[in-house]
Order: sequence, then structure tokens, then C-alpha cells
Amino acid sequence: MACGVDQEVADPEVARAYDERLYWSDLRQVVPVTATPEDSAVLAKAFVENWLREQVLLHNAERHLTELEKDFEDRLESYRRSLIIYAYEQAFVDQRLDTLFDRDEIERHFQENLRNYALRTDMCRARWWKVTGSAGRELRSPSRLFMSGSPEDRHKLELWLAERNALVYDTGDDWITVEELKERVPLGERSWDGSVGGGSKEIVQDSSGTYFVEVVEHLPRQSTSPLALVEDDVRAVLLNQRKMRLVEQMRQDLYMKALENNEVGLVD
Repeated sequence: MACGVDQEVADPEVARAYDERLYWSDLRQVVPVTATPEDSAVLAKAFVENWLREQVLLHNAERHLTELEKDFEDRLESYRRSLIIYAYEQAFVDQRLDTLFDRDEIERHFQENLRNYALRTDMCRARWWKVTGSAGRELRSPSRLFMSGSPEDRHKLELWLAERNALVYDTGDDWITVEELKERVPLGERSWDGSVGGGSKEIVQDSSGTYFVEVVEHLPRQSTSPLALVEDDVRAVLLNQRKMRLVEQMRQDLYMKALENNEVGLVD
């Protein structure tokens, strides 16, 4: 910020705060030359007010803090050293970190840390079909076929659904939350509790149609998560562990090399 007293006449003051001054040249650095006059005025006004507010805070901080409290040199130097070290370690890691994991490593870590991967909510794999415009007797046969479970009856049901352009939803290979399922299918509280397991079937209705719902698998909250759900988390943990080992080894190698070269050490 150009707040000195030796300013050219062509660079007038636009604001003052105690012994500090804000000049027109300061504003030109923050207001784009392509801005319209209206936008320039708004930006300039906002910048000036923020500057004034900051100066008031700084002035009062200077008045009320002790000299010791205002001595930031040691802390700034420590922060600077930390930033330099972090930047170097990050560059080192970026160049050398292997981000690939084989399946055995992922599964081994998962099995050894099951307690860390408990589900926070009920999850399920499910499939369902929605039929509109059918009711009463017309639903008796497809309902029987659905509940039967035999491959032959299943095929007959699929033909019946196809003839009526039924909407088919299948998350049988993917996990979704029970809440998400209940948002899409009118199961209601009566239809879901901790005892619901895989292979359960239910036929429910609402004003828009009839739903044939099959829960392929259900896992209650606090049970162990399927690996497929947390695989990205496992990879992140393994990657961080690998990164920490790499950095620690780098630190040790550099230190031992410096000792061997007599570049660091105790002074007798």
C-alpha cells in the first residue's frame, strides 16, 4: 500500500486514517481499467471503506497490544520455515509417490480395520418396478409371479411388465441408503426395520401406481460397510500412509547424508 508522504501532486489523497493515507494510485491497482464508470465507483467505494475499517482495527491493536504481543518476527520466521519445508516435501512426494494399489493390499487393510468402516446409516441393494393404470384383479397374477421367485415365473413377470411399459429400477449391483429407497418407493416406516434382510419382497401402492419391491441385500447402521462403498476411503488412507513413510524416509536419508558429509553436527 502506497501510504507515504512523498506523493506527486498528480496522485491525490482519497482517504486518511490517523497517520496513514490512501492515494488514487492505490485505487487504480484494484479497479479494472475495463470496468464501467458505475462499476468503478462501486468497487472504489468498497475498497476505501474496507481500508478505513482495517486502519481503525490496526490503530486500536497497536494501542492496546504490548510490544511483546506485537513481536511477530519469531512466529513469522517459524511459519516461513514451515512453508518452505512443506513445499519441498510436497514437490518430493509429487515426483516419487506411487499411487497404485493392488487388490490384496486394499482388502488386507480393509479386513484389518473393519471397525473403522462401520455404516453410519442403513444401506441396501434393491430393485423395483412401477406399474401405473393397473389395479385389482389385473394385479393378482403379476403379484403371484413376483412373490414366487422361480425363474420361470420371473420370466413371465418380466414379459407382463414389458407389455405395460413398466418403469424398472435396479440398484442390485450398487448400494443406496434406505432413506433414498424410501424417497423413491412408498415403503413407509411399517415396511422397514432392522430385521429386513436380503431377498425380502413387498408390493406397495400410492396414488401414482403399484410398486413391486425386492430388497436384494440390507445392512443396518453400525454394521460393517461393504468394501465397494468405502474403497475410495481405503485408498486415501493407504495413500496417506505411503506418503508419510516416503517423507519420513526422505528426512532420515537427508539427515544421515548431512552427518556423513560433516555438514551438521555438535560443536565440541
